[in-house]
Amino acid sequence: MAWWKIQGTPDAYEDEDEDVDLEYGEEEEEEEEEEEPSYSDKKPAGTKVLFREREEIADMGQNLYRELISNTSNQGQTDRIRQNYEKSKTLFVDQQFPAESSSLIKDPTLADFHTQRLWRSFVWKRAEEIFKQPIKVFNNIDPNDIQQGSLGDCYFLSTLSAIAEFPKRIEQLFDTQDYQPSGCYTVNICDMGVWTDYVVDDYFPCTADGKIAFSGPHIESGISELWVLLLEKAWAKRFGSYWAIDAGFTEDSLRDLTGGPCETVFNEDEEMWDKIYNANREDWIITAASSGEEGNGDAVNEMGLVTLHAYAVIDAQEVRSKRGNETILQIRNPWGSQEWQGDWSDQSDLWTPELKKKLGWSNSDDGTFWMAFDDFARYFSSVTICRIHDSYHYEAFHHSQKEGQFAVYKVTLSQPGQTYFITTQMDSRRFAEEDGYEYSPVRIIVGKVNPKKPGNKGCKLQYISGLANAYQRDVWSVADLEAGTYLVYVEIDWLNELTDQYGFSVYSASPIKLEDVTFQEKNFLQDIYTYNLAKQDSQPRSIGEGISFYTSTHYGAKDDGKFMEGFLFDCIRNKSRNTIIELEIMHKSFDNMELLAPFEGGDSYKVKLKPGEKAVVVKKQISLVEETSVVISMRKKIIPI
Repeated sequence: MAWWKIQGTPDAYEDEDEDVDLEYGEEEEEEEEEEEPSYSDKKPAGTKVLFREREEIADMGQNLYRELISNTSNQGQTDRIRQNYEKSKTLFVDQQFPAESSSLIKDPTLADFHTQRLWRSFVWKRAEEIFKQPIKVFNNIDPNDIQQGSLGDCYFLSTLSAIAEFPKRIEQLFDTQDYQPSGCYTVNICDMGVWTDYVVDDYFPCTADGKIAFSGPHIESGISELWVLLLEKAWAKRFGSYWAIDAGFTEDSLRDLTGGPCETVFNEDEEMWDKIYNANREDWIITAASSGEEGNGDAVNEMGLVTLHAYAVIDAQEVRSKRGNETILQIRNPWGSQEWQGDWSDQSDLWTPELKKKLGWSNSDDGTFWMAFDDFARYFSSVTICRIHDSYHYEAFHHSQKEGQFAVYKVTLSQPGQTYFITTQMDSRRFAEEDGYEYSPVRIIVGKVNPKKPGNKGCKLQYISGLANAYQRDVWSVADLEAGTYLVYVEIDWLNELTDQYGFSVYSASPIKLEDVTFQEKNFLQDIYTYNLAKQDSQPRSIGEGISFYTSTHYGAKDDGKFMEGFLFDCIRNKSRNTIIELEIMHKSFDNMELLAPFEGGDSYKVKLKPGEKAVVVKKQISLVEETSVVISMRKKIIPI
């Protein structure tokens, strides 16, 4: 039985957009207090669990980061090892991930008695001791090459099966397709957003009778292929043991083996079929999670499916059957067996000779089958779509961001095209359960730099998109962009002190130049939340002749269920010719909010504006997962000059 984590919907937040409605009295210097909620957002309280001393936690995070950085510098190591073998015939032994019990499981007490007993019987053997020659990394890559073993990593294997529909996408993860007598191989994994080389040897866990213990190849061509074993071993090395990769989410493995951003679509989504069908036409990668709801397990099993299991979605077609127009899916079980037994199964009478020929029907128990989409939506809870583009450009680096700080990246695109901006936090598998590690809320805001032209009085930054998201490792924003220069604001509101590291990547149809310009762009928020933007998002209120006050719950564009960035701003502009405005805004309620520089440190602010001047005041929602409310009042004074 394979275990697969079902990822629940982050039913985090439904934002309530309530415009500020302030009323002002006749007397200009009199304080008028109108207790009206200008913003209210109900969200579940977040948790913060720390079990270790701060110093130990900080050291652990830094050690994990140093380990990650050391892996990125493995380029060239493989060549040196292979050259050494040519001279001394010394086989490579990976000391970082040795062929011993600690690489199977760090703490055996985490496993049940049966697993402990079984795994204690495993022995490590080199590839040449397991397989007969010829041996290759890969020969003809096929989804049916994969055979799951006694490890519950079906999420990972279904990912491999789906990627293997496009063999080049598997090949580019290796530096060679040939068997290496030195026993040294390099696997490329997108680790925390940055492509990283993992060097592994060819020792693999085997059962007492010499068979592969975990995932292995189907050997039907007479050629033994190592690509499945090597990828699984590199994945295990990344997280410290094979046990550490048991159960997981396909959106993580898809992202890390392709670099493409992923989205999960649940079966409640009325557009689920359209998203699957369009993704298939784009040659994107799709996986599916079978249902495991209470009371539904027996029904799933009776139909030939496995509960709480990950499958690869290989094809999506609209066909004409004797019942009329139908939508059907081709799916693969990474076990290589156990297939769907309902309509459109191998034995179904819905298959006509024409459809069999067109869709490559096969009556074999190989784990690959077709089923109607209506049945799919009944027995599967979700699909994960990886938006991989083989021709896209990719740039990334790791970043350290302390609590309360932010980063600004300068992205230059030489051509127009679709562009993704992605943040990736350190994977939760790197931490013990008792550490209480959680993925932290992320804010991303994208603005285009407007070139300065003579007489151009427009704002410096044109707002493009923004979002805020919690509880996910990877958070991304996408937009169709013109050629030009863009600034991307990233802020992570850390929920714990285990790490302050993350990866930032840009994935685009255009060539990319990526720079960190945080120190040059300290006023990013004030620049992007300008008068021009305020004018678009809310109605101005006159607080004197030629003097306008805007207040806005500013949210970015909502796309594919992503959440908003959680900033408010006020904009005051004095367009009068002969008056000065002194304005004080007091927040009678300011729960889970703070004023940003230069007004930080309190719950009120004052501005004094001469004719032609304006001020932008930015307010930040401190936590994206806690209740927020704002009630404001105003005191103003108009001074003739």
